[in-house]
Amino acid sequence: MRKPSVALPCLLCAVILFLLSVAPSIAEASGNPPSQAPDQKETPSVRDIVEVTEVYNFQYKDSNDKDFFDNVPEKRQGGLDDIIVIEVTKLEALLRASKCQPPYNGQNCHSQEISLFINGRVIRGLKPESGAPTLVKTPPDATKNQGFLDGRLRYHLRRSTPECTDDCKEHWADLLGLSTNFSTWSWERPVEVSVGLVDDYPVATQVTSSAAGDHQFHIIRVRSYRLPFWVIFVVACLILLYLLAKKNRPIA
Repeated sequence: MRKPSVALPCLLCAVILFLLSVAPSIAEASGNPPSQAPDQKETPSVRDIVEVTEVYNFQYKDSNDKDFFDNVPEKRQGGLDDIIVIEVTKLEALLRASKCQPPYNGQNCHSQEISLFINGRVIRGLKPESGAPTLVKTPPDATKNQGFLDGRLRYHLRRSTPECTDDCKEHWADLLGLSTNFSTWSWERPVEVSVGLVDDYPVATQVTSSAAGDHQFHIIRVRSYRLPFWVIFVVACLILLYLLAKKNRPIA
């Protein structure tokens, strides 16, 4: 009896393997690539969508008056012990990121305070007044801010806080101090104001040191209304010293 040949099964296996190897190329050439899952919408970065638009002094929020000495609107300047208000678009996104809430609850996320930044440097120890920001409901006819609400933050400008380290105090000294160039002396100085997570960079801001109008803000170095008092005080001290020296002058 004749034994079956093994050539035919081997030939069939070779043909099948060849067809399997060229199938993807044929599909690609025909313009019908294998279907792919649709791209998932990425979560926008906080620093790409959140922006500071305005900063003003809470005490003068309804005032249009200007300071007598420096001609700067009272609303657009603030110093130590003042409360400033910061208007922020899409503030809710920053708030969620600070608390690691969706969609900013990634694996490496940790809760952080929303801090004040002046001239790009964080002011540690200053937390929003009342412990949380105020969110503003978006009007029905307004553009959807990618699902995030606008809002405002309030900060009480204070220099002496437990969290204010040497670096923080040095920053305050740079902001409030006068330079050695007398021609640049002024009662106040324009600054850049922003907010951000305490261990991160500040978000974008329209309030810069070169801005004007509603986008300007000035840090008060010396309160001008106190100047007359100090002038009178110094003159009185000089007169008192003169009288004491004259009274105690030895008789020749």
